[in-house]
Amino acid sequence: MAIPTPTIPSSISAVSAVELKPTQNNKAFYCYSGDIDVTTSETTMISINNIGKRDVFIAFDMGSKEKDAVDVNCFIKSNGVVIMRHAIENQDQMYGFNEIRLILPANTSLEFVLQMTSGNADWTVAAYGTYLERPN
Repeated sequence: MAIPTPTIPSSISAVSAVELKPTQNNKAFYCYSGDIDVTTSETTMISINNIGKRDVFIAFDMGSKEKDAVDVNCFIKSNGVVIMRHAIENQDQMYGFNEIRLILPANTSLEFVLQMTSGNADWTVAAYGTYLERPN
């Protein structure tokens, strides 16, 4: 898969949960889930079949504006294997979380999944990062 080269401003189609959208200089990327209703079933927020030909440094931020005493489980998968698990504990506050940062190898898939322990809430996930340079 060729690394896309932007020809129009990235903000034209800013929201995508299925591809890494390159920035104008083609050195960084972003991906947004938009608001998604997360339930007690595993809910896929971001799903990318192939991240491309270069390794990436990627960071995830997630949040919800809803106040609840329900915890949320987070799973990050690469090539179908869970590579990161995290429980987001909520003590009746606005949901919020510090970012998760990873390096992913080229030509792998990426899936970001959330699951409520009970009930449901709208969540968003933002992913952003940089393409790692190839050695000369």
